[in-house]
Amino acid sequence: MIKKIGQQGVMPKQKWLEGSQQKAQDVETGNRGHKSEARVTKTDMYLRVSQTDAKVTYDRPKGADMETIQRLKEESDQAYSRLKDIVRQLLERQGLSFQDILGIDPDDAHTVEVDDQAVQEAQALIGEGGALSPEVVSDRIVKMAMAFAGDDQEKMALMRSAIEEGFRAAEDLFGGQLPDISSTTYDLIQEKLDAWEQQGQEA
Repeated sequence: MIKKIGQQGVMPKQKWLEGSQQKAQDVETGNRGHKSEARVTKTDMYLRVSQTDAKVTYDRPKGADMETIQRLKEESDQAYSRLKDIVRQLLERQGLSFQDILGIDPDDAHTVEVDDQAVQEAQALIGEGGALSPEVVSDRIVKMAMAFAGDDQEKMALMRSAIEEGFRAAEDLFGGQLPDISSTTYDLIQEKLDAWEQQGQEA
């Protein structure tokens, strides 16, 4: 299958919380702001992942857990670094680089074949259990929000608002409609936050 690569395409990094002073930096469905990243349009690189029926429970930390925040941030960085490597290697196999496809009009973009190797590697990332799958990403976002908020319900409300703001920004990048994988991730986040709040009310 032949696709054009321009400034819009492969799922942007889902924008999520990376700083306690900012309401939303890079929620993981949004643009993480790295201009050097290519985005490849290929909808069949997205996999719908079935939601589990398992009850979600989390420990409730008393205050901001900076060690957990740092660990989750590193996990996210590693996952997106892998995604970037997949795109870079795809381009290199066709004699191209990020510089060849950035800063140009999408209509004038180089024609790039999204080959089977890139598809399989991307599916491993976003498929069930993958580092960028809806289940894993949603879990990471919820744990990050919990690590920031601790047991402070007001702070958790701010975290929830920041997450929603990040998804809205990502939705704008996609022209008003998120890919299925991003919508699934959002729904899982809401379910897990609801479960966490319910757990607190029952405690």
